[in-house]
Amino acid sequence: MILEPVNIVCPHCHLKSSHYMGMSGTIHECENYTDGKTDVISGMISFDPVLIKCRQCSGFYLFESAVLQDEDETYDYEDLSFEERHPQIADYKLALKIMKGLNKDEEYQLRILYWWKTNDLIRFESGIGSKRSKFMDAVNYLFKPFRNCKKLHRNYREYKSWLKDKEENLQQLLKLLNPEVNPDDIYYMLEIYRELGNFSKARDFLNSISEGNNKSFKRTQNRLIRRRNPYVQKIR
Repeated sequence: MILEPVNIVCPHCHLKSSHYMGMSGTIHECENYTDGKTDVISGMISFDPVLIKCRQCSGFYLFESAVLQDEDETYDYEDLSFEERHPQIADYKLALKIMKGLNKDEEYQLRILYWWKTNDLIRFESGIGSKRSKFMDAVNYLFKPFRNCKKLHRNYREYKSWLKDKEENLQQLLKLLNPEVNPDDIYYMLEIYRELGNFSKARDFLNSISEGNNKSFKRTQNRLIRRRNPYVQKIR
């Protein structure tokens, strides 16, 4: 994988930073989820950030629009921090509210990342109990057969607190999707209607998808719709 150094500047406070952009990469093992997110297990790949929260002024800006095209040296500037490159759920909500002049594609991208960030709370398998102890380790060992039950997830309470905001985001995202222009949007629409609890609408979209290379996706969605399950799941 080739990494290319670039400089970026915050449009609010003009703080300059450096970042290494991934030019290519290889995924050896990954896990795919019903909401379209891919979690890389092993491989060398870099995903460039989209939304940046400036470490100096806390302003939001889009990475691509902040890249300086006429500067080559990067060692004079501090690298973007992990916190800047990985905004929190509340950051996405606020950014979508206050950032003006976003075009349709930019809003589309931010709303999908906002959706994924919310789902991340319960996306991965987790035990119960917020604190580790020998007792809780034993309980979670016995709990293992129920690890995919989202309502028992240790982060479920926090996830539930974001449900109203998540639903509002998904309703706005639906307005930006157009399968006639972008055929892959149909997978998002199916998942969104299922997560919103509209299982009959989700079933209609599922039936409109050809088998092709989508057997695992269709099998997983069919099972979730049949069980009236509204949560993101790993595709099996």
